[in-house]
Amino acid sequence: MNQDSDTRAAALAINAMIEKMAKKNVDPDHLAFVMIAAAYSMLLRNNIDNPFLVSSCLTAAMQAAVKSIMEEDDEEEMRH
Repeated sequence: MNQDSDTRAAALAINAMIEKMAKKNVDPDHLAFVMIAAAYSMLLRNNIDNPFLVSSCLTAAMQAAVKSIMEEDDEEEMRH
């Protein structure tokens, strides 16, 4: 498999997992926390000797999250 197909397969697996958790009524905030913790753990494990990269990735992710939240309508409700 090449990197594009690996990325697509990972995205499809994550989407399937999110749909499965939604059907089980898992709280979206809890699921988001678990996914963030897992991603951060993977980032740290794979870049243990590069704290600058880890910090940069975390900073970029937080900036993207804030931007995404700021762009949402105030009346939009959370989708479970």
